[in-house]
Amino acid sequence: MSPETDEQEIEQCEQFCFHFDQPHSNNHGNVLITQNNVKIVFPQTTTNNANNTLRPNINFFFYNQQVFSYDWLPIHTNIDLMRIYDMLFQSYNVHKLKTKYVPINSFLDGYFKLCNYKNFTVSNDTFKLYCYKDIFTTSIYLDITKKESIDSNSACIHLQICFGDNIVFCTKRDLAKHAQTNQIHFLIQFLLLNLKP
Repeated sequence: MSPETDEQEIEQCEQFCFHFDQPHSNNHGNVLITQNNVKIVFPQTTTNNANNTLRPNINFFFYNQQVFSYDWLPIHTNIDLMRIYDMLFQSYNVHKLKTKYVPINSFLDGYFKLCNYKNFTVSNDTFKLYCYKDIFTTSIYLDITKKESIDSNSACIHLQICFGDNIVFCTKRDLAKHAQTNQIHFLIQFLLLNLKP
């Protein structure tokens, strides 16, 4: 083996595919993991016959624009709902392993206590994050308060959330110019844990 080969960076790629029970469609979702990115691609709904009784009321707003809702997902069976949870869980686990980032905050335990509801707010000079969670509803609001750019850190493991070919949220595009790497990792892990009930 030559010395040049030893010093080359190896590009890793891993993909998890999820086929949904959407009638008359071959749409599928996937989680694509590369060296510096976790990309979640949810299938686009082609019909409105999805089972609304299975659908949790979970929404994510960025700059007061809704960028994620379970209403947009093709949930036709309990297995479809479990596929969504697994996509988020796989993404969270990979991100946590790649970054080795473990915040001290207890909200990341993902365990909903027996209280009626939970409010969570983080506000600093870079962003404001608010989350309301009860048994039936989760609403997450994220605003960037720091307008001036900072040098981006290449050590960051970014997250993309897509519906079909449409990127609705991307930390590299939406956050990297304004937030430090540890803040981005905190926000990613918070989102991945709280976008599932």
